[in-house]
Amino acid sequence: YYSGHTERSPIYTGKGSSRVARGGSWLNFPQLVRCANRYDYTPGGRGINLGFRLVLSK
Repeated sequence: YYSGHTERSPIYTGKGSSRVARGGSWLNFPQLVRCANRYDYTPGGRGINLGFRLVLSK
């Protein structure tokens, strides 16, 4: 992705309706379960590997 751009950190400026989901799920290979891993989803999209985690700090 980055090698195709002249900017160091390119930003998508298109008008698409997709949104980014980060991370991975129990279905993914271990190397994909990290916050740098990104997927695109349409608003209202569903999937067995799309969800969220709740975290509580003490």
